Amino acid sequence: MCSFLVFLFVSNFCVFVFYEGCVEEKDVLLLRYQDENCELVAQNEELVGRYGVLSEDYGDLQSSVLALNEDQGLIQDFDVFRDKVLESVDVDCIPVALLYYTNFSKNEQLIVLSVPDCDYDLYHRRWHPRWLENLDERGIAEYVTVDDSSLNQIVSVVKCQTQTREELANALLDLVQDKGHVLSLRCYPSAVTEYKFPVETLVEMGGDCDAHAFLYATLMKIAGFKIVLLVSDVVDMSCHVAVGVNLDGVAENSLLSVNDFYFVWDDEKYYFAETTSSGWRVGDLPEKLENVTFTVIPL
Repeated sequence: MCSFLVFLFVSNFCVFVFYEGCVEEKDVLLLRYQDENCELVAQNEELVGRYGVLSEDYGDLQSSVLALNEDQGLIQDFDVFRDKVLESVDVDCIPVALLYYTNFSKNEQLIVLSVPDCDYDLYHRRWHPRWLENLDERGIAEYVTVDDSSLNQIVSVVKCQTQTREELANALLDLVQDKGHVLSLRCYPSAVTEYKFPVETLVEMGGDCDAHAFLYATLMKIAGFKIVLLVSDVVDMSCHVAVGVNLDGVAENSLLSVNDFYFVWDDEKYYFAETTSSGWRVGDLPEKLENVTFTVIPL
């Protein structure tokens, strides 16, 4: 009986010990599972994050590929355009392509000119006063070259593309304004401190505010407009040059039509024309020039 009890006791003890061992092993496995599960969750989160980054990178790469394809198309279009321009240019001439808008910024236009090398060289070899020198009626008149054939060609073309004098004045203004890109097939530095003749500005596709103003003044004189040059007061050896335009009427299509800006000279209105910065029309005064005093120089 005792042995049985002992046996039972031993058996129960053995079972008990065995059962306790299983519980301890189960706890260890559970903890290991929890650790591994946490590690896998962390790895999964990391992979999800990396996948998100890679997806964004892939999207960016796709956009870059599309942009490159578009650029490649533009390059091919430019090559075709360049070849056509070069084919249309006369011998011993400089090709000049001018992009501008008629119908008050609605219709895109393009002029391709053949500027004779001899005309450009003639002006380029002449003495050029530095900025602020000879800035008077007599000195400026030399830079209004109304007899130049290339400038007369521009006016003839733009006249045929416009309906009214105001539209013509604004189309020519858009043509001379700096649009931030080079339209000529030849590129020259534009940041100069010397005056430029209009043909130089066309060929070199750039200049300071005086160069744009001289070019516009010349085109407008050829087109038959009354104009004046507007020169701001000199501050820190710098000033701004623009053009005043007589429209024989009101500037009806200026962007700031509620407050058109003009000067009265010889009992006539001359509307302000910003010839350098792009996006302005005849009669608009840029905000940065609102408190600037201008001197009128008749031409």
